[in-house]
Amino acid sequence: MTAGEGSLEIMLVEARDLKDDITDKCCFLGGCLNLVKPCKRAKKPYAHIVYGNQEHTSSVAERNKRTWKWNDKFVFDAKYPADAAGEEQNHAYKIIIRLMDRHKYSDDCFIGQTT
Repeated sequence: MTAGEGSLEIMLVEARDLKDDITDKCCFLGGCLNLVKPCKRAKKPYAHIVYGNQEHTSSVAERNKRTWKWNDKFVFDAKYPADAAGEEQNHAYKIIIRLMDRHKYSDDCFIGQTT
């Protein structure tokens, strides 16, 4: 590692108050192919984390009453602004966390995003 470089460690701990009804954010019956009892809430949420051009995906969270728990740790290579030549200034240091709901037989549903 040279001067101006380092590691960024992100610990994904929990999510609270995820909206129960995500059907309006999914396609085709809430993103669920179960025609008898379609999904109406996030059942297998996971996080997709982006930092610059690096990406990591978490495990599926475990539910504990109204919270979802991960306790996953991710490490990204980081550079200080003075050493990030050629990268877009606005995007290079932004952390994007997208919450998704995993589906087995259809596209995963987008739950929400934060930066």
